[in-house]
Amino acid sequence: MKKCYLILLLLVSTYTSIAQIEINPNHIYFEAFGTGGFGSIQYERQLFEKTRLSLHGGVGAYYDLNTYVSGILGVTYLQHTKWQNRFIEFGFSMSFTPSETTYYSADEIVQGLTRYMPHVGFRWYTPKKWVWRASALVAFDRDETLPWLGFSVGKNF
Repeated sequence: MKKCYLILLLLVSTYTSIAQIEINPNHIYFEAFGTGGFGSIQYERQLFEKTRLSLHGGVGAYYDLNTYVSGILGVTYLQHTKWQNRFIEFGFSMSFTPSETTYYSADEIVQGLTRYMPHVGFRWYTPKKWVWRASALVAFDRDETLPWLGFSVGKNF
C-alpha cells in the first residue's frame, strides 16, 4: 500500500514540475469582479520580455442603481516565484465611466465616474496556454474606498 502512495506522489510531483513553458506576450481574459466591476473582458500586452511589465485595457460592467459600462486601463508587473510558470503580480488600474452616472442614490448624479485600483495577485500559466488569475484590489473613487477580489481565466497567444 505504501508503494502505491509513493508512486502516486511521484506521478503528481512529476506532473506539477513541468518544465518552464513559453509565455507569449499577448493575453486576453474574462474577469469576474476585479478591475472592471462585476465583469469584464480585457486584453494585455507584455512590453518587455525580461521585466514582465505589461499594459492592459478592456471593457467592464458594474451596477450601482443602474448597469454601467466602464473602460479599463492599467499596468501590471509580474514577479517570478519559486514555482515555474507562476507569478505574483502587482499593478495599478483605472476604470472610468464617461456617461452620466447615478451614484449610489437617485439624488446624486455624477458626470463620469473614475476609480483608481492598486492590486496584488497570483497568476498561473498552464502548458496549454491558459492563464488563471486571482487578485485583491482596493478601489478608490470620490469619497469611497472599497476592497475587492477578482478572478479571471484567459488565453495566452
